[in-house]
Amino acid sequence: MNSGEADFKNVESFSIQLNALTSRKPSFGKQRIEEIAKLGLAAVSNYKHVVMHLEKFIWKTTSKYKLIGIYILDALLCASKHKYKGKDKFRVRFAVNLFKTIKNVLNNVSDKKKVIRVVKLWEAKKIFEKSVLTPIYKYCEDIGIDPETIDIKSKNNSSNGNRKRSNSSMSIEDEPTTSNNENQHDNNMDTSMDEVPPPPMEIGRSKSEERKIEERKNLDLPETVKKNHMLIYSRTVVVKKLTQTIREDQIVERLKSYGTVEKVMLIIKRGCAYVTFKSREEALQCLGKRREVKIDKKYASLEWAVGKEIQKDPKLLNYWNKEKGYGEIPHAVLPHDIDTLFDGNLIDPTTLPGNMKGLFDERGRLPFDPPMMPPPITHIPPPPSVNHGTPIRMGSQEVPPYTFIPPPIIPPPTVLPQSLNPFPLGNQQMPMNTQHLFFGNNPMINQALAHMANQQGNGFSNLN
Repeated sequence: MNSGEADFKNVESFSIQLNALTSRKPSFGKQRIEEIAKLGLAAVSNYKHVVMHLEKFIWKTTSKYKLIGIYILDALLCASKHKYKGKDKFRVRFAVNLFKTIKNVLNNVSDKKKVIRVVKLWEAKKIFEKSVLTPIYKYCEDIGIDPETIDIKSKNNSSNGNRKRSNSSMSIEDEPTTSNNENQHDNNMDTSMDEVPPPPMEIGRSKSEERKIEERKNLDLPETVKKNHMLIYSRTVVVKKLTQTIREDQIVERLKSYGTVEKVMLIIKRGCAYVTFKSREEALQCLGKRREVKIDKKYASLEWAVGKEIQKDPKLLNYWNKEKGYGEIPHAVLPHDIDTLFDGNLIDPTTLPGNMKGLFDERGRLPFDPPMMPPPITHIPPPPSVNHGTPIRMGSQEVPPYTFIPPPIIPPPTVLPQSLNPFPLGNQQMPMNTQHLFFGNNPMINQALAHMANQQGNGFSNLN
């Protein structure tokens, strides 16, 4: 067997070992991960195929295996740098799609700090240039995680200084202890690096809570929702790999056997369609176990759809599980207007914030019923009688207390007849016997008036 055939055999073994990971529980020791990395390192002549297989595994696998894929990538990079130093081909090739790979993992795993810690260790060990890692750090800030707060120091530097270290960036506490005992070695192989202790069992659940948990199980949703988190889940399926001649009625005709199809949005250029069912249960039946369906004599793949508003907002997308088609979104990052989140999705109304409960059901905002107006008043009752206090005496009459006394009526002024009017009209001459009532016996005033009368000819010429 020549070297080329041996390299291809190593590539094939590397791919088989990667795919075999998903057949077991996601709990593998560090030794197992480094063994897989060595298979990839041995196929350095076909490093492009190794990179392709590992990237494809990380992108396509379920969320619980993505972090293991990152650890294999880390082990392969560290081993390649140690062996080939400046002639490292794996580092250059992985740098091409590194941002896409890390972003894919961050959007699907719950413990994002472990992923960011590996990235920071790559920078510390100078595996990648800072220019390659800067977009990753910026994306971490966009989803609400500050990379500066992630500690890359090992917790066991002082206590385990004599222990043998490998080239991997995984912390020493992740490495299972080894011994000559075969049974203990097998147990160490199953030590999980991402193991989370199960939540304590709740005692004394009510029947309604048990019923709610059973409903969530049937809909492939988490049994319990985190505190101060809203549960939103999809009822829309993405149908991919469609032919260019497909029609909406063909899609509806093929998928209506699974349930009521409310809406179909066909995008012919992309060869996909978004199909919204009436319920989550119907969409789940459409997906099935194989997640494919034959339409127009061709098999099309099926996936859970992500709502437009969730895709636009990185903070919301950060909490979306693409594999399961649901998200547990903290109340603190919810938008003020959540109406747009219902497009193609359903929401558990019991997980809404306190100020939104009662305003929405699982499908959207409840209709607003205006308050009933009181009937019109047709009769005004008389005011209660007041009969207390001391009567008021006006002259010889006693007036009851609080009685309104109208003011006296004053007749309008009388109009003097024309003969008694001191102001004549027209060219009538003012009587001389009334002259002193208005002008007095002042000769200067009389002379001035006489002068004016002579000039105007108004009949006052006799005044002197």
